[in-house]
Amino acid sequence: MHTAVATGALEDLTGGRGINTASRADLAEAAARVLTEDGHLGRAYDFTGTLWSYPQLARVLTRVSGTPVLHQVRDSLTPGALGWLEAQVRGGVLERQTDDLHNVLGHPPTTLDQAVAEVLASPAPQSGAAE
Repeated sequence: MHTAVATGALEDLTGGRGINTASRADLAEAAARVLTEDGHLGRAYDFTGTLWSYPQLARVLTRVSGTPVLHQVRDSLTPGALGWLEAQVRGGVLERQTDDLHNVLGHPPTTLDQAVAEVLASPAPQSGAAE
């Protein structure tokens, strides 16, 4: 995200499909609740966050950072494992959503705006590190 703000461009390899990521903090809280609260024994959960898309992410990056970030579509997949993941996203695999995370947390999961604000408030990762 820091790179997109610095360059003013957010490359989109998803083919316009959505992604249902959840924050690490939300997943950690949910895991702690499942391990320490009654009523979870024998249950299976599919924790998904709020569905978002790259055009939405570009708008949120622009709003939160105050720097224009343009959404740019790229058609060619990245070689290797990342390309495989991109193909899965393009196929809609990460659009599935459940209420499991919300229900276990007892409150809504972190929003895209909140997640972006948190990431941009932290120092930019070192060159080559994932954001």
